[in-house]
Amino acid sequence: MRRTAAPRLRVLALTAASVFLVSSCGGGDGEPIIRDAAFLPVYRYELKQDADSPEPLELTVTWEESSHVFSIRFSGATGMTGLLDRSLGVTTIAPGSEFSAETSIEAGPIAAFRAVVSTGIDVAPTGEFSAGGWMVIADGDTVRVDIVPGGVDVSLNDGASLFFGWSDFNELFAPGTAAPGWQQAASASFQFLRIATLEARMVFTALVDAARVSFTSTPDIQTCSAFPGGPPVGVLNQGERVLTWLGSADLGFNWRFTDCWMELPGSDQDYLYQGEIALTGWRASNNLRNDLVFIGFGGDEYGNRVPGGVAYMALGLARVTPGPSGSSSLDPAARYTVRGGYAAGFVEP
Repeated sequence: MRRTAAPRLRVLALTAASVFLVSSCGGGDGEPIIRDAAFLPVYRYELKQDADSPEPLELTVTWEESSHVFSIRFSGATGMTGLLDRSLGVTTIAPGSEFSAETSIEAGPIAAFRAVVSTGIDVAPTGEFSAGGWMVIADGDTVRVDIVPGGVDVSLNDGASLFFGWSDFNELFAPGTAAPGWQQAASASFQFLRIATLEARMVFTALVDAARVSFTSTPDIQTCSAFPGGPPVGVLNQGERVLTWLGSADLGFNWRFTDCWMELPGSDQDYLYQGEIALTGWRASNNLRNDLVFIGFGGDEYGNRVPGGVAYMALGLARVTPGPSGSSSLDPAARYTVRGGYAAGFVEP
């Protein structure tokens, strides 16, 4: 298998239930030390890239036969940050969280924009946004998005707000849309915020697995959720994810997905994963009470940079939707391919 180098990044950390604490001090020579540890109930997460990182997070969005590539950077002082509850997943996106995006779409402000969370966003256990708001800055315009019951209020340059239900807001960013560019940019920013919360939960899962595996050459194999009824055409009824320890904290792990359906009960965010992720620069630390206070890839609890991070190697995500007679299908309006990466981690709040 050919592995690409992880981009240069910086990070904070993640959580789990009580399993093992793996603490690696120094540069990752040899195997980490494994200890029993107590996990905190809530952590603060951060997804961030070094300012001079040569490789952004590249997100290809495909609707039916139409594809566009977005280059995304977690910008600003904090990148993407908020709280993650180890049992509920991501619960907030904090004010000041910020990303910038550029795309191959040439018309309108959607070609390049910056999104900044202005009011902390509350995220339900099912992944839906229930409160908060953000700003989208593009081509001299400022778009305000406020989450309200049932959807969002969207306004341009402090003008009158327009209400969109969640499904209509999603459709502003779709093939053949007649929506003006500023509305498309607002909808696109929402898609990326949701993807960021999904990926924070994924990295959390990886760190839980990393703390549990025995650090031998034997791959750790776990089955994924089983499809209720018939799976989509060409997809296994129950796929797997395989985590392989590569011998040191700096080499880290390889995480491979084969027809892996990630089910979030009660949510419309059930996704099928295909592909691989490199997880390098793995670090963790505990306090004198043996509480796990930090765990992540590419940094430490003090924000110091170490080599590595989360690097996607053409990871595919496709949203799964219910079909007739209990079968499932892949939503043509929610298919993504992720490349590049960032540093990620979780630290005590």
